[in-house]
Amino acid sequence: MNVLFLRFIDRILNMIDEPVVLFDKELNPVKANAAGWRFFDTCKNRPSFLCEGCPVRRAKEAGLPCAKRCNRGIVQSEPLLNADGALEGVVVTLVGRPAGRPYLTEA
Repeated sequence: MNVLFLRFIDRILNMIDEPVVLFDKELNPVKANAAGWRFFDTCKNRPSFLCEGCPVRRAKEAGLPCAKRCNRGIVQSEPLLNADGALEGVVVTLVGRPAGRPYLTEA
């Protein structure tokens, strides 16, 4: 991809206040905005990064959008499918954080 295009995408992602993380089909993080990397770093330090019922894992397995409320807000995931319907990755956002709590609190 064109370097200028990738910089443009980074600028757009970083205009979004909520964490956004793009995972590849093996669920490795490949792109995120600044808040997304902080959110990912917090989650990966947990005993089980992809907890049971994790919307990231469920979106990959079912190929359908998924959402789950957690102590950080609502984690939403959307599978990214190619033209043939095969999974290419998963995009994850965190929205609806509890009032007065930052996205990155541990509970």
